[in-house]
Amino acid sequence: MIVVNFEMGFADKVVARIVIMADGTIVEEGALSKMFGKPHNERTTKFLADVAHEDI
Repeated sequence: MIVVNFEMGFADKVVARIVIMADGTIVEEGALSKMFGKPHNERTTKFLADVAHEDI
């Protein structure tokens, strides 16, 4: 199943993996906790900074 979502607190509860896309291309994928801990892509870092919530 694919869920498009910007609420990381919700995503943390319902997904095993997360995919970050930019301009129609996957730029990063993996466990949400790993993304928050150490994203590898600059766009992922910016996205998470823009939408992150403290409830993760």
